[in-house]
Amino acid sequence: MAYFYIDAATGTDSLGNGGSWAAACASLIYLLDTATTNPAAGDTIFIRANSGETTKDTTAASITIVSAGTAKNPIKAIGVKTGTTNEGASVVASDISTRGVDQPVLEVTGAGNDINITGSIIFIGIHKIYVDRIYPSTGGAIIVYVSCVLAGVDKRLSGAGSIYKFIDCEFSSRFWFSAASAHLEVSGGAYTGTSTYLIRTSASQAIFTAVDLSTGSLSSLSNSGSTVYIEAVFRNCKMPVTISKYVGSQTSPMTSVTLIGCSSNTSAKGATSSYPDYEYEDLYGTVDLEATVVRTGGADDGASGAFSYAMTPNVDATLEGSQAALKSPWMAVWLEVGANTLTTYIANDTASTDFNEDEVWVEFYTPDSGDTAQHNQNFDPDNARLLDSTTAITDDTGSTWGTGGNNHQKLTTTVTTGFEGVAYARLHFAKRYASSPDTLYLDPEIGVS
Repeated sequence: MAYFYIDAATGTDSLGNGGSWAAACASLIYLLDTATTNPAAGDTIFIRANSGETTKDTTAASITIVSAGTAKNPIKAIGVKTGTTNEGASVVASDISTRGVDQPVLEVTGAGNDINITGSIIFIGIHKIYVDRIYPSTGGAIIVYVSCVLAGVDKRLSGAGSIYKFIDCEFSSRFWFSAASAHLEVSGGAYTGTSTYLIRTSASQAIFTAVDLSTGSLSSLSNSGSTVYIEAVFRNCKMPVTISKYVGSQTSPMTSVTLIGCSSNTSAKGATSSYPDYEYEDLYGTVDLEATVVRTGGADDGASGAFSYAMTPNVDATLEGSQAALKSPWMAVWLEVGANTLTTYIANDTASTDFNEDEVWVEFYTPDSGDTAQHNQNFDPDNARLLDSTTAITDDTGSTWGTGGNNHQKLTTTVTTGFEGVAYARLHFAKRYASSPDTLYLDPEIGVS
């Protein structure tokens, strides 16, 4: 591994430069593209800020950063503090610049300009300012930002099959996937921009963990439209007081948004209690944590109290007996060796309506009857769920639910396991109405007997 050095205030873009602070280059682009010796896969570039003069790599036209790094062995570009003279392996953690403080700056000026990135690279402690877009353009690449500040209009993610990671970054612009099959991970940090939505996408996946989304101007998480698709998951993120999952309504079965443990700190859930807060929405309906219509003796987090999941299909969006159904979160329970009867409990918000076998069913995965790692798949009801049916699911006369939980029912399967282990289950809800769909309440604690 080799080390290279950039200082826009004291460096010079000359052939042969870049190998030390005394002979630093002034430009990242020059070092990568033009210098006599260019960084290779796995090499490290140190970029130094200077007091009184912000280190910049500035151009008034779109620029291309060509990295020789690969997905397995990317180049690292690390911002270091003013006055740092350590080189190579002698650079220590205290030399690295702090997010938003004393960071070297890569700036693109002029309307409509982009930073295009080719190859895999990790930026650490860099402040990027751009008028239009950061535009990674290589398929199969990995682009990582750690403790960076990113300002501008969009972070356009264009490389099909590429991975983009933002770790402890401050970003003021939305993410825009302009190629299919990209993957985005954002962990820590904060959104501070003025855009009204966070993600615009084309058949991609995005995961946000522990991100503060409350300080900007977001009113929606995703603007997926009718021709582009997203699977987005938000875990333990701070949300605005009012936020929708989509701009407009959803028309794609490939689009879903899930919120797990997220909160604006203004509700009785999420960060202000121990409830495992859960929200989900896709083309077929919504799933939300419910704290009132709960089954006595059912799921309880041990601190904030009992809870269930409220599942409400969208109008005319599900069809009885179809796999085009609203699905619950996965539920889990420990099973001992031998015969086990598993029971899932539900209720309806409509007093006069039972759910039938083609409208609600449970998919079970349980340790198999032999002694292998394979899990058996069972459905209750089984094939009856695939046909038009007027047969009601079994009544549950032994349960008590909170006010609003009517027509108690249960779904049961008996399995014989060859080894102890975890069983998994999820409920499918496919009841269709022309208007005003029923809400199903699901107790996520599976009964075992």
